[in-house]
Amino acid sequence: MRRGPLSGLVVTAVAAALTVAGCSGGDSDSPKSSAPSAAAASDAATTSVDTTAPSAAANADDQSEAGAGSGGDLTAENFAERTATAMRDAKTAKISMTTTAAGQKISVEGAMKMTGSTPEATEKVTAAGKGFEIRMVDGLMYMNLGATSKNKWIKIDPSDTSNPLAVQFGSTAQSTDLAAQVDQLKKAITSVKKIGAPATVDGVKAQEYDLVVDTAKVTGEAKEQLDAAGSAVPDSFTYKYWVDDKDLVRKVSTSVAGSDVEMKFSDWGAPVEVKAPAESELLPGGLGALSSAAG
Repeated sequence: MRRGPLSGLVVTAVAAALTVAGCSGGDSDSPKSSAPSAAAASDAATTSVDTTAPSAAANADDQSEAGAGSGGDLTAENFAERTATAMRDAKTAKISMTTTAAGQKISVEGAMKMTGSTPEATEKVTAAGKGFEIRMVDGLMYMNLGATSKNKWIKIDPSDTSNPLAVQFGSTAQSTDLAAQVDQLKKAITSVKKIGAPATVDGVKAQEYDLVVDTAKVTGEAKEQLDAAGSAVPDSFTYKYWVDDKDLVRKVSTSVAGSDVEMKFSDWGAPVEVKAPAESELLPGGLGALSSAAG
């Protein structure tokens, strides 16, 4: 089955949004260097994202100072473990991401929830002035592509190996497992350098660190993504992380193969609710109907 241009945009945007979301250990995913096609964007989705309003008392944004956490400065040896532990303990966060490639821009707004056996997330993706929505809950992915999916949600089961598109999207869904991201990138971190004094990120003090990842040492699914990109992958990636005094990541930025990515995390610990669409909201035929239309 041939992958149509619409599915290419979805894979690129979702992978950029959700794989980078696993930034507790890094985010060296090849889709960031892919240039999406503006013509592939879907019409704006009409279903709203189910994210509860953040509570100031419930999150970690009330800090006034930052720099080193209680364990001192972050290093190549402890960066992945400390940031991953802090984010797993916080469990939830809002996400805001912008990716610019070949003069085109993809924006993502959403939230993630790291409780239970599988991570959950909601995302609203905008590209070339068009948008679609994603929900990940109970190990399944749901996408609303607006007019392209008749304003219905497409249910995607990653275990459906009979549909190549399900496998592609399922791989993206699995990349939200923050612990797995740490396992894949922990040994690839070659250096972590503290840069200057703490800066203010969305009202919170956070210390900047330059983190270098050796792409040859990346393991697991992240390695498969890098291998698929072939010669487009450099020998190393450099990321800029801003981390607060509780070891929570507040901002990540990087430039890879002409693509600029900036990711922000806020409202750590605030309530987040992710709901699966009702049966009446699902597109009959699901992903099979979409892939047939895409050609």
